[in-house]
Amino acid sequence: INGIDDNCNGLIDETNNFHFRTRGNGNWRDTASWEYLYAGIWRNAARIPNNEDSSILIKQYTSVTLNTAENLPKLTIEQYGELRLEGVGDVILLAPGNTNRGSISMNSTGGLRPKTNGHTQALFNYGALNWNSGPMYTGVFNYGTFNVRTSAGKNLYAPIYNYATLNCYQTSITAGSPSATIINTGQNALGTISAFRIIGPAGRSAIRNENGASLSIGGNTYVDRIENSSRIIGSGKLTANSLNNTGIVYLPWGRIRGEFFHSIFAVNSVSAPTGIFELQVALSNDGTDMYTSEQNIDLSKIKLNINQIEPGIGRADTIIKSYSGVVSGEFNAAQVPSGFSLRKGSNFVVIENSTTLNAAAITQKPQPIENPFIPTIQRRSQTFRIQGLQAPAHAVLITDITGRHVFSARGYGNNISLNKLSPGIHFYRVTTREGKVYTGKIMITD
Repeated sequence: INGIDDNCNGLIDETNNFHFRTRGNGNWRDTASWEYLYAGIWRNAARIPNNEDSSILIKQYTSVTLNTAENLPKLTIEQYGELRLEGVGDVILLAPGNTNRGSISMNSTGGLRPKTNGHTQALFNYGALNWNSGPMYTGVFNYGTFNVRTSAGKNLYAPIYNYATLNCYQTSITAGSPSATIINTGQNALGTISAFRIIGPAGRSAIRNENGASLSIGGNTYVDRIENSSRIIGSGKLTANSLNNTGIVYLPWGRIRGEFFHSIFAVNSVSAPTGIFELQVALSNDGTDMYTSEQNIDLSKIKLNINQIEPGIGRADTIIKSYSGVVSGEFNAAQVPSGFSLRKGSNFVVIENSTTLNAAAITQKPQPIENPFIPTIQRRSQTFRIQGLQAPAHAVLITDITGRHVFSARGYGNNISLNKLSPGIHFYRVTTREGKVYTGKIMITD
């Protein structure tokens, strides 16, 4: 270092550490995107930032696209600033304290990764982090909004700590290391996973829900291991090898556009259930309000609170079942509404109307009624099923989980094909010829 512009490029001792910031919108490799601080003055850059510099600032109202592999010193993104990873864009973080208050969109086959140099190069997100593709090697501490979405491949090699809003929707993650864990933690944390899969060796991929956090599960979701010491809100189907529940699993009634829909929550766990389960049951004989396991189930490890029952054409509903084992013991505690009771068999527990005294009565074919019964799980290969109507429906409307209309018909009976709908949670509105309106939520499967 000699204090001279050796190669006449406008930079004095360019191997020195400089602070860089964006000048405007542009590509990372375009020098016109950058300016640097020298002698207290911001000057137009003649080169792009490199691994010998001190810091990089993406200013508010500027957007930079990175589609190459780059080593970054300490990175800061201001509110309304944006970094986009496209193509083979790959970011290697060299320093600790990387902060995003604007937006990062990961759309590349590259990803975020730390440099092995003795530092902990995590990303602290206070803005929006959109993980759409590519690997995540860097630990993330999320205090803003973290969206994990699209069907593109994603590999996780580091923990994600969510203290605010985490949305995982219609996507999957492959766990690449034992530390690939999602930790939903704190009173302000709300994690929502819907039609989501974490794929990895048994016992490795996990979600921890703790310290007053809420985890909402929808769609058809698979996670190898869930550890819940807080509160899980269910409205879908969860398959897990292990669900270690020392908190509460709660099934609320949802409200869509001012109308109520009972939850559909079916948990299938290889391990036996434990903890507190708060259910709002629909007596439908369809087995949708069910916790199933491949193991023996000891009821003494379960506290059951059924705080509301929706009348239906069914007389009973299975709420706990062991496919390969037996059900034994008595509930640690059980709260059941007046007029209903629990009945335990060798491998199941049902809740039933207290006037139903034996299994034969449960399986009797119901008599025709005025109100329709619409099964809460329906296959695309079948027709839309409505039971109990005295005459065909006048109109049927089906919307997806976002409220978008995906099917409507007038003058149809019970022969409405579902084969053009996507699997997942949908909502229906059935209008009879007499003008009565019935609404509800259904899970459509393959």
